[in-house]
Amino acid sequence: MHEYGEGVDQNLELAASWYRKAAKQGNPRGEFNLGVMYHHGKGVEQNLEVAVSWYSKSAAQGYLLGQCNLAKCYLHGDGVEKDLAAAATWFREAADAGHADAQANLAGCYAQGEGVLQNDALAVKWWAKAAKGGNVVSRHNLGQSYMHAMYGLPKDVKLAKAFLTSAARQGYADAIAALKVLGRCAMELEPGQCVSCGASDITRTCLGCRKVRYCTLACQTRDWASHKPVCGGLKACQCFSCTSDRRSGKGSTSSAAAHGGKSAAK
Repeated sequence: MHEYGEGVDQNLELAASWYRKAAKQGNPRGEFNLGVMYHHGKGVEQNLEVAVSWYSKSAAQGYLLGQCNLAKCYLHGDGVEKDLAAAATWFREAADAGHADAQANLAGCYAQGEGVLQNDALAVKWWAKAAKGGNVVSRHNLGQSYMHAMYGLPKDVKLAKAFLTSAARQGYADAIAALKVLGRCAMELEPGQCVSCGASDITRTCLGCRKVRYCTLACQTRDWASHKPVCGGLKACQCFSCTSDRRSGKGSTSSAAAHGGKSAAK
């Protein structure tokens, strides 16, 4: 109540004081929240080492948020020596108990081979669990994987659209950007189809992106208003159908994107 100013004036120092009282009595939620206060310097002087100490106490009692934040500290070396194996272990503890953020991060560990042996199938498995639990990063990553035929998944435009649309509706910017490309990408059309009307008698190709095709100048002119905003994105598109070498694309998902997010969460 004091931290967020609910029913009382906001007072971070007083909030930290009450969290400390609960934490010293062994309350795992109090331990976790006091760790968050130290992690972000809210009501106390920022101290990542102390934050890790309180996360550890909370995690040891099975508090899922504490386990997940402790894992993130090990993953990024925040307040503790970076230890990818320890990060994966704590992510697994919370993931096995159904914590979606931990599941997304564990998937990232398998996708990147961080703290565990790289394993496409397990990355997809944990992203799927996290996505079902509402994790927006996992929904985006699955959408990208189906769009680019990555991590052992087949190219599937319908599934790519479904996952990316779900993430976009949650306001995830990368998913919104991917949908703009996917929605106009030539991968959605059979070779030789007009992007405007679907006709097979192709006579023209956009000189900007050199991806979309038209049957007549009239179709190209009519489609320009829709095509113009995404023309540059299509030019740079690296989707499975738009690359000539059809490589697997595993490197196109960064470590940060593969994981479920970096910031500590209450």
